[in-house]
Amino acid sequence: MSTAKAEMQNLTHDGSKAATPVPAAQPDQIPARGVLATMFGLLAGIGVSALLVMGLLFYFAGNRTQPDVPPLVAAQPKPVGPQLETSALGERPALDARAAAELTRYRWPDGEHERAQVPISRAMEMVADQGWPDGEEGGR
Repeated sequence: MSTAKAEMQNLTHDGSKAATPVPAAQPDQIPARGVLATMFGLLAGIGVSALLVMGLLFYFAGNRTQPDVPPLVAAQPKPVGPQLETSALGERPALDARAAAELTRYRWPDGEHERAQVPISRAMEMVADQGWPDGEEGGR
């Protein structure tokens, strides 16, 4: 609080100075009783809230019922468990063999014999010799 306001508080109604000056408010002085009452109120509120939550948890934990299982679901066999792989690579060698076979064979992928599948190495040679085909049908 500014000193001018403190001087104004020390004046009486008739304009003379008061016998006992009214001290200016000190922001660094907080009453301990108010702080303790606030802390007690907060702790009491937290305790009441915790008790309420615990009561609700116990109430709803005791009222759990299992849902009815339809007969078709109940009749299904339980899964046996995971099928463990015997090798670290798993099915990788078989997948690699199938991919290599796809990349190294000749075949007609369609029934009309309009498109042909050639081995990848032969296709690269053909593109290097003849160039990339132009037009709408190129690249098919």
